Amino acid sequence: MIAGPSEIGILADSSAREDYLAIDLLSQAEHDEMASSILITPSQKLADEVKIEIEDNAGGINENYIDRVFEPYFSTKKEEEGTGIGLYMGKTIVNKHLHGSIEAKNIDNGVCFRIKIPK
Repeated sequence: MIAGPSEIGILADSSAREDYLAIDLLSQAEHDEMASSILITPSQKLADEVKIEIEDNAGGINENYIDRVFEPYFSTKKEEEGTGIGLYMGKTIVNKHLHGSIEAKNIDNGVCFRIKIPK
């Protein structure tokens, strides 16, 4: 396969950090919805799935709302502070363009977003 304007090759050995690979893959999908990313690696672990977890310590998300945070226009912020589009767009990129998954769960004094991107 010859890489064209909508393909990006990512080379990684077994010492590559999964979070950096996920950022590279997400970055490509963000810029072109028709884009393809090609991961070349001898690492079976990296070849099967890239995982990233993002945690904060901002107190978590109210359990009444956590199942809705990826809905379009849903926000836990005041109307003038949030549009409710950010997490929806993130989920759209991960699901539709990278064929992955994203989930949110409360942890001690915060929230953890887990992203999985399959091979």
